[in-house]
Amino acid sequence: MKRNKDYRLEKETCEGKYVNYFRIGHTDDVFVFDYYQIFPENDDEERNPRIFDNPKDRIIISPSDAKRLLRQLTAAIETYEAEEKKTHG
Repeated sequence: MKRNKDYRLEKETCEGKYVNYFRIGHTDDVFVFDYYQIFPENDDEERNPRIFDNPKDRIIISPSDAKRLLRQLTAAIETYEAEEKKTHG
């Protein structure tokens, strides 16, 4: 994927969501990725013990797909960092 790619999709097809916190767990068969949107005013688990009760989304994938995701994410980050280094020195 190129950085300048247009990532807009039809709303009926896919909806983008901003998340800034993740929790990852696993069983023998699957990996579970929970995605959250945490705001500074309520990010203290001690003051707000139910903060992690309702993730924005949950993705469940096989171990082999988790490994593929890791490789793709690593490659994307390396590409991003190389482009940023060229742009911002």
